Amino acid sequence: MHALILAAALAALAQSPGQATRDIVVGVCLPFVATGEASADNIALAGLEPRPGGDGAGDLQTADGRHLVKLTLGGNVEEGTLRRACEVQARAGGFA
Repeated sequence: MHALILAAALAALAQSPGQATRDIVVGVCLPFVATGEASADNIALAGLEPRPGGDGAGDLQTADGRHLVKLTLGGNVEEGTLRRACEVQARAGGFA
């Protein structure tokens, strides 16, 4: 497991911002929207970690803080109001 996390961290450093965004959308967002779950392995492979000060397990960010991800689940199946959303913010600039 530690090797997987290390490999994900190294892969995330070498990616372009566009590739990182695609990895997040394909590996984390699409499975979450389809099933309501995002696997810890896919989150690690996308280079995501819990966001400090976030609102729980669904608030994530990349190690450099350039991508913020929020996974939200609301409503319910019985009423036909189930909503799963994945919000990705790709930021650039001098964020300290």
